[in-house]
Amino acid sequence: YSFAYLLLYPNHISGTYGWHFQYLTIIGLFLSFLTFLLGTLSDLTLSRQLFRIKNLLSITAAPMSLLITLLYFSLRLIDPELVVPAELELPLPTDLSFHFNPTAFLLVDILLLSPPWTISAIPAMALSSCIALGYWFWVEACYAKNGFYPYPLFDVVGFEARVGLFVGSA
Repeated sequence: YSFAYLLLYPNHISGTYGWHFQYLTIIGLFLSFLTFLLGTLSDLTLSRQLFRIKNLLSITAAPMSLLITLLYFSLRLIDPELVVPAELELPLPTDLSFHFNPTAFLLVDILLLSPPWTISAIPAMALSSCIALGYWFWVEACYAKNGFYPYPLFDVVGFEARVGLFVGSA
């Protein structure tokens, strides 16, 4: 539904460098989609290898999705325009499909349907730091081409606070 919405209702972001993948939300949504696609395929084929890959991917997708949900709704409580400019405001069902549903479904999968994670704290922190660093470089590359950051918050806080935001989120 969410990706269909992006295609059916294009906006100015649709024609920019990075498309909607400038947004951590869309990257997280894509990882969630891949996780569930692999889960479905592993269930249909009874493939242990696909199931193993799905479980490894969920180690990345679930924490990222939870972070996206917590940051998004927390910042919206402070000021909605820190995360979504008024002209890009979404209808509530669509907004939930981007920012809440992936986390809810991944948490149900992780907590009730999947084996326990096999990653310890240090590799998990290293993985999270690599993702944050990669996203930071990606956001700056998009900014260099587009002349704006995907989230208005990044412009508002300035460089030092942006570094703090990325480090704190990792």
